[in-house]
Amino acid sequence: MLKINSMKEMKTIMFQDLKRKRIKPTMLSRQKRDWVLATFSVTEEDEGPFPKFIAKLYNDNSINNELKYRIMGSGIDQDPEQGLFVVNQTTGDLFVTRKVDREKHPQFKMTVFALRSHDSFNLDRLQSYYISVKDINDNPPEFPKIVENITIPEVLGKGEIQAVDKDEKNNRNSKVSYTLISQTQISSPKMFAMIQDSGEITLQGCLDYQFYSLVIRARDDGYPKPLSSTTTIHFNIKDGNNHPPVFDSQSVIILRVKVTDEDLPNTPAWRAKYTITEGNEHGNFKIETDAETNDGIVTLIKQMDYEGGPQRKLKIVVENEEPLFICGDDNDKNSKIESESKTAIIEVVDENDAPIFNVTNILIKRIEGLQPGEKLGTISAYDPDAFYKNKIRYVKAFDPEKLVSVNEVTGEVETVKEMDRESPFVNGTSYNIIIHAIDDADPPLTGTATIHLDIKDENDNTPYLVSPEQYVCIDSNSPYIDIKAADDDMDPFSGPFTFELVDNKEPGIEKWKLGEVKDDSVQLLREGELALGYYDVLFIIKDRQGVSKESTFKLRVCHCNPENKCKSLSDTRSIGAGILIAMLFVALLLFLRKYRNISIRTRCQFSSNSNAIDYDAPFGTLIKYNEEGGGASSEVRIYKPFKI
Repeated sequence: MLKINSMKEMKTIMFQDLKRKRIKPTMLSRQKRDWVLATFSVTEEDEGPFPKFIAKLYNDNSINNELKYRIMGSGIDQDPEQGLFVVNQTTGDLFVTRKVDREKHPQFKMTVFALRSHDSFNLDRLQSYYISVKDINDNPPEFPKIVENITIPEVLGKGEIQAVDKDEKNNRNSKVSYTLISQTQISSPKMFAMIQDSGEITLQGCLDYQFYSLVIRARDDGYPKPLSSTTTIHFNIKDGNNHPPVFDSQSVIILRVKVTDEDLPNTPAWRAKYTITEGNEHGNFKIETDAETNDGIVTLIKQMDYEGGPQRKLKIVVENEEPLFICGDDNDKNSKIESESKTAIIEVVDENDAPIFNVTNILIKRIEGLQPGEKLGTISAYDPDAFYKNKIRYVKAFDPEKLVSVNEVTGEVETVKEMDRESPFVNGTSYNIIIHAIDDADPPLTGTATIHLDIKDENDNTPYLVSPEQYVCIDSNSPYIDIKAADDDMDPFSGPFTFELVDNKEPGIEKWKLGEVKDDSVQLLREGELALGYYDVLFIIKDRQGVSKESTFKLRVCHCNPENKCKSLSDTRSIGAGILIAMLFVALLLFLRKYRNISIRTRCQFSSNSNAIDYDAPFGTLIKYNEEGGGASSEVRIYKPFKI
């Protein structure tokens, strides 16, 4: 035995040995154990079945140790969404237990522990993972307001409207494009254009002082189906200074009255003071003193209405700034002197007034599905002119869906097409129609009324299963399957739903029962293990009003691949291929037993005896072949019939 007395001596021996064997020395180092890193993700609003496999955690300490995995963090033992993620402590399989909304929680942070199974000793450093929630296109673009009434100046060059999409930013689900569906104005050509990508509204010409209405659609680029919404913008154009002042042929002064005073000019005793004591009850006039001529100047300060009468009689009283004094001691005589007065007659010339609707905002409630030809009501307007009445006709100014017609003479409004609440021009349940009453004056004047059509939902749809066919892996540990229903009607003709199981008494079908109900979904619990195959489960689903429909939920139990997908999706509902083969084989055995006395006069010649039939073998046994695919030679020469 070689004795080594020191470390230096050991190193010398090792060097000599390496030199003698000509072996290149190798530096040995401890290999660092670590986690296998990966990116985890789940798809929002996934319907399951749950729990659903996400990924497999792995730490290379498992090579030499039996590990158990533990996880903690948001979505696990912390808010938000506690209990959303679970892990199989033995295998490291990570599962999601229910659906999640990305718009509420786009990401979760998870910390993973690799513990030794028998004593829970932490074998490695903690590792943090982020579980991201993949976006689906489940949010249409939304405008800030459903209907906007905006006042803008005539000098406006451009404007902008923006819709907000709550889906993930910077991807196609939230990329919004804009379309100008329709534009309505009284007399001008099409004035507005829209830039598709930005929502910027530009002008094709100059605005005029009148009413404009635009219907705009915002649509995302989501896959597989884009979503959209509409908004209606009503523009009231505020008159701007686009016309220079021009002198009228008539002065604003409608009357000048003259007085004579023998007192010294330009003194308080000479200067006149005028007052209108009668005929100015509505404040249409004012009278002032011309400082140079001492005349009284009557001006019109408020528009007059011909319907108040074709004439106005003004009583004008004049006195001096200084009280009148009469020489003498008779004070009673001074007090009884009346001021000078004069009556002026003002002729009022009639001008056309715009028609006035009896009701300018009309609310009409109807149920969807109303057929063409149904009368909605009659609108009426009158001409406020008292002496010169104009004829009035009624026209539609805004009806983008072209839903109604208006009788030009009577104002009767009736439908020309079926009411559809799902129309892009209907915002929720509201649809607006603008009607004009136009007189026949020159130029014609217009009055405006708005019909607010409230289209109520009808309970004309029954509840249905969102996913009528699902599959579950045979090795799934989930005790239930989430069944979700929907109804195309609005509240209160939709959910929450009532679920009932129907016993179809089909032989061999496992018994089921219902678990927790959450508004539009229910847990389908299985009692006992399920064998491979297909199962039909009959439901009765009722909406809040009790309207129901029998629905069949088709469940397939299958072997799954590592991605938790069925290995084969061929649909053999009635009978499996294996059962069919077994039945054919049994029939063949029965045939052989019945005709076992059949003698074959001539038999087929085979190319070799390797596949010869052993006729001593008992009936009902399988013939042994030594080649794949059967064993019957392709060199059969003569086939002669059996003799019975």
